[in-house]
Amino acid sequence: MREKVLTSEQLNALKIEIYGNAVAHGFHDEKLTVEHCLGLVLSEIGEAINADRNPNAPTVTEATLEQAQLLADQSIGHVAFVEFFKTNIKGSVIEELADVAIRILDLAGMLGITFQDDLEVDDLVFNTTFPDRLFDFALSLDSLDLEYTDQDDFISCLEDLSSIALHFTHLDLWQVVRLKMVYNKTRPTLNGKKY
Repeated sequence: MREKVLTSEQLNALKIEIYGNAVAHGFHDEKLTVEHCLGLVLSEIGEAINADRNPNAPTVTEATLEQAQLLADQSIGHVAFVEFFKTNIKGSVIEELADVAIRILDLAGMLGITFQDDLEVDDLVFNTTFPDRLFDFALSLDSLDLEYTDQDDFISCLEDLSSIALHFTHLDLWQVVRLKMVYNKTRPTLNGKKY
C-alpha cells in the first residue's frame, strides 16, 4: 500500500532547512562536487550498517521518538533534548538512515532541485538482509550524478530509503530526520569534523 509521507511543500521546506543548516555550519564554504556529496552519503550508509551490526546500538521505539519530540518542543536551548537524543537515538540504525536522507536533501539543496511531487512510501517486504538492501540502494545513487536537475531521481531515492527504514526499523524516517535536524542545529561548525 502506498502512503503519502511528505507533500512536495513539506519536502521542499525540509530541503531548504537542511541545506541552510549545512551552509550555516560551514559544509558549503567551499564549492563541493556531486561526487563529494555522494561520498558522504555512502559514509552514512556504512554507519547505518555498522549500527545494525552493533549489539549495543540504541533500540529506538515509537515511545522513544515521542519522548524526544516532547523534549524538543519543551526544552529551552534544547539541553534536555540533546542529552536524551545522544543517549537514546544517536548511533541507532534509524538515526543513521536519517543522516543518509539529510545528506541527499543537502545535495538537492546544493543543486537547486525543486520538488514537484509528493513523497510516498510502500510498506514493502524485502527478502534480503539490511546490508544487501543498503548495497542495492547505494548502487542506485549513481542516478543522482547523471541528471543534476531531475527531481524524479531524488524522489525515487528518498522513497526507497523511506521503505527501507520502515521495513527494517518499523519507524517513520521523516520523524527522525526532523529530530536529527533539531540536534544538528546545536552542533559546532562542520559538526566538529574536517568536512
